[in-house]
Amino acid sequence: MSEVATKVPVATYLELIKEDSDLPEVVQVLGDAFEWQIFLSGCDNSKDIMYQYLLCYAKAGLLDGELWVAKTQEGNRIVGVAIWFGPGQLAIRTAEQKERCGWNTFLSKLSDKSRNWWIYFMDSYEKALDAVHGPDVHLNNWHLQLLGVHPNYHRNGIAKKLCEHVEFKAHSQGLLSVLEATDPKKVCSLLQLNCFGFLV
Repeated sequence: MSEVATKVPVATYLELIKEDSDLPEVVQVLGDAFEWQIFLSGCDNSKDIMYQYLLCYAKAGLLDGELWVAKTQEGNRIVGVAIWFGPGQLAIRTAEQKERCGWNTFLSKLSDKSRNWWIYFMDSYEKALDAVHGPDVHLNNWHLQLLGVHPNYHRNGIAKKLCEHVEFKAHSQGLLSVLEATDPKKVCSLLQLNCFGFLV
């Protein structure tokens, strides 16, 4: 947990990350946002391995998508992260992408059981997205892969700001923005943002 313990309103601005020097802070914010529980069992219950998992997706956003962060006006501290992939962009699919993003390094740290699960999961993920959204809907539109706000900065409109920015871009292009969430509470939170017209 961060040393910051504020729940007061905070002014933030958005920035598109273009350098990997910000990735450690990005990953720390995502980890804190998910309370280091995201895919915990798939990461062999290891925070260090989960860090590597989140780093893979942060790199994928940097290299193949758009990695947006919300920073505090005072102190330029990253407090929110959104990893988006635009039309024709997919995260960690090709052998080249997996190598560049460190996915193979991540897999090498896992037990055989967890490694086999990830191979199965990644192979079936595209089929699941097509089943949920429709064939190639996620590929042909803007896809929100990860969204996280540091717990100390909730209720400041940061998630809304991180989503609105790309949602407006998608609208201007005549495209949709799509996402998946497995936790019903998170689905409700996204619907409460009440600005995107997401359908469940």
